[in-house]
Amino acid sequence: YQNSGLSEYADQFLADAKNLLKEMSPKYEEDTYYSILKQYYSDSLLYYEFISSPSGTFAQLSNVINNYESTIKKHQNDLSFLYEE
Repeated sequence: YQNSGLSEYADQFLADAKNLLKEMSPKYEEDTYYSILKQYYSDSLLYYEFISSPSGTFAQLSNVINNYESTIKKHQNDLSFLYEE
């Protein structure tokens, strides 16, 4: 991702998401969906950091990636009720 420049896009998207969450926090902090969005951001950031600098054995890699993807998919499903068109 770094060689193709995609990591710069991911860095910017994550920074934008963090800033938006900060802007939302005073008004929506008690809202259920805000906590899901915050956790979605947090888990996405952890996944991105792991992909950027993986650790563990090769055998563990698949399991770790599957866990991150499952967690992120759950957040997407939880939010889909709010943001579906």
